[in-house]
Amino acid sequence: MVEKAEYLQNSATVKYPQFKGAKPLYGFAKFCRDFLKSDKEIKYFFALDASGTDGYDTLYFDANHDLDLTNDPPVRLNKNPWPAGLKPYMAPNDRLMFGELALPIDFGPGYGVRPVKLLPVFFKPDVIHFVPLLFHAGRIKIADHQFDAILEQEMVGGRGRLDGHFFRLYLMNPGKKRIYDQWFPGDELDAFRFVDGKYYTLSATPIGDKLFVKPYTGELGTLKIGPGFRAIKKCSAEGSITSPTSAVQIRARGEQGELQPVTEWQVPVGDYAPYFLSIHYDALTIDIRCNSHSDGKLWNRRGRPQMFPIHIRKDKPFVLELSNKAEFYFPRSKKDAVYKPGEEVYLRTVLIDPVLGVLIREEEIDMGDGKKESREENKSLDPVVTITDSRGKIVSEGSMPFC
Repeated sequence: MVEKAEYLQNSATVKYPQFKGAKPLYGFAKFCRDFLKSDKEIKYFFALDASGTDGYDTLYFDANHDLDLTNDPPVRLNKNPWPAGLKPYMAPNDRLMFGELALPIDFGPGYGVRPVKLLPVFFKPDVIHFVPLLFHAGRIKIADHQFDAILEQEMVGGRGRLDGHFFRLYLMNPGKKRIYDQWFPGDELDAFRFVDGKYYTLSATPIGDKLFVKPYTGELGTLKIGPGFRAIKKCSAEGSITSPTSAVQIRARGEQGELQPVTEWQVPVGDYAPYFLSIHYDALTIDIRCNSHSDGKLWNRRGRPQMFPIHIRKDKPFVLELSNKAEFYFPRSKKDAVYKPGEEVYLRTVLIDPVLGVLIREEEIDMGDGKKESREENKSLDPVVTITDSRGKIVSEGSMPFC
C-alpha cells in the first residue's frame, strides 16, 4: 500500500495529538481496497511527527479506526535491520522503518476477521508504504511442469484477501531462485499463464493457504500488429496487456526457450489496455505504456477513468497499428494555468495516444550490423516547443524530450 503524506490536514473530523515538530505530515491509507469499486475501501488516518531535531521519528496511526489518533499508542522507529529477503528494492538509504502494525481484515464467510501484519516504511520526503508481512510458499503443477510458488500481498487491496487481483504469485523452477517467465504484470495472481501452448488460470483461497490451477476453456481472439498507413514491411510487438481483472503476455517462446516478439497472438476474449508494449516497425522500436499522468498532474491519473480500448473477439481480429492522431500535454503545468512575471515554471511533456490511453516513447533504432541507436541519441519523436510572449514574439524555442 502506497500513500502520500501531505503538509495539510486531511479531515476536520479527525482528532490529532499535540505535535512536537514544526511540520507534521498528515495522510491516510486506504485498506481493504477494491481498485474497481472505490466505495469498498476503508480509510485509516495517520500523521508523522518529529519529537526532536533528527527528523520524523513518531507515527500516529488510527489503528482502532475511531477518527481519534490520541487514543492509539504512537509507533516509534524500528531500528532493526531490514528483514532479509523482504522487498530489497524498498530498502534505500532515504527510508525510515517504523514498528509493526496489525489491522483486522475481513476475509469473508468461513474465514472471518483476521489480523494482518504491516510494516510502515517512510520514504523521504512524503511517501509511506504499508508493507504486508504475510506470504505463502509451496509447490504447484501447471500442465506437466512443477513450480515452486510464492504468494504474497504486494498491497492490502481487493478486500484485503489473498484471492484477488493485484496480489503477487511468483513461479520458479524447483530449487531455483530465478522467476520463471518473468514479465510485468504477469506476477499478478490473476494473470493468465501460458504453458505448453495453453492458457491457465490460477486462484487462491481468501487467506492464501490453497492454490488452484485450471486450464482456460473460454474463447480466444486474435491481436494483430499492423503498419497502419505507413510503408512498413515488418511489424511485431512484445510486452503485456491488461483487462479489468487480468493480464496477458504478448510474446512467443522460441525453440531454445527464448522469448520473441510476435506479429499476431491468440488472446482470451475480453477488453484490454496496453500495459507495456514494445512495437517494432522495421528498424524502429516504439514503447507504449499505460498513461499514468493527467492534465497538470504528474504520476496522477485520478479523475480520468481507465480505458480498455483493445476489444478481443472470437470472430474479428483486433489490429493495433498506432494510427490515431497523437497529442501531447504538460503534466507538471495545468492547461491554461496563469503565472506571475518572473515566476519559475518547470515543464515536462508527454506524447499520448488519446484513443488507446497510452504514453508513446521512442526506444531505439536498429542501425544494422548489430548497431543500435538509443533514445538518447535519436530525438525524432521529441516535439519542438515554441514559447511566445503576449505580443506573439518568440522568446524561446527548442526540442523538449518526453518524460
